[in-house]
Amino acid sequence: MADIRDIAEQFIAPSMMEAVNLQYHPYEVGWLQDYAYQLGGASDRPEPGYRAYAVPGDAINAFAIPGGNVYVYEGILANFNKPMVSGILGHEITHVAKRHCMDSVIATYGIQFLTDLVKGERGQELTDLVLTILWRGYAREQEFEADRCSIHYNLNANLWPYGIKYFLEWLVSVEARPTDPVQGLLYDLLATHPPAAERLEKVEAELARLGIVEKSLVVEKLKSILPYLLALGISGGIAGALIYFARKK
Repeated sequence: MADIRDIAEQFIAPSMMEAVNLQYHPYEVGWLQDYAYQLGGASDRPEPGYRAYAVPGDAINAFAIPGGNVYVYEGILANFNKPMVSGILGHEITHVAKRHCMDSVIATYGIQFLTDLVKGERGQELTDLVLTILWRGYAREQEFEADRCSIHYNLNANLWPYGIKYFLEWLVSVEARPTDPVQGLLYDLLATHPPAAERLEKVEAELARLGIVEKSLVVEKLKSILPYLLALGISGGIAGALIYFARKK
């Protein structure tokens, strides 16, 4: 039996895309779409066929809509490196892959209400409800799940599983400076998500549980013991190769 959440998602995806296109004027960025393709394929539900777009604006925020489209503000692309952007993309793709929008509709109005909207072809009403949920924000546990799955999706896609950690570390530092001008660029994100310190704690716990060591730490450790390797008679070429493959892994 088909999942009513998936039916509803397919039902409103075109109108959701139209509404977002009219308001945000998205455009394509090649590498951003490449990451979305890889992460979507590595997710729990690759079927929507994920796409990522940039949207004009300095805000540091991103959002995803039912159907698989992810929208990333220029403020993120201008201020963060690719591992951090990949972490943010993994977070947003999780909201779609885990059907967070539709689950939120059901939690608020009931599954029969969702079924009636679809059967009655009341697409605009459902679209408006989902847009309201997007702007209001998801439940805390859904946000924590999105952070956690960002690690897994990036890991499965051979990308950067600690990108979300990097971003949250930055966000914690900004939250500690309430007079920082960048706070204005973060208004929507801070208003709709749990505190960054709490999110970071859970992300670090998941990385520890998985036993993931950051490549940068491995490289620095190899550099620190390089003199000892040379003293033991290991050639510089072999030691250099160890560092090279640690970077590439």
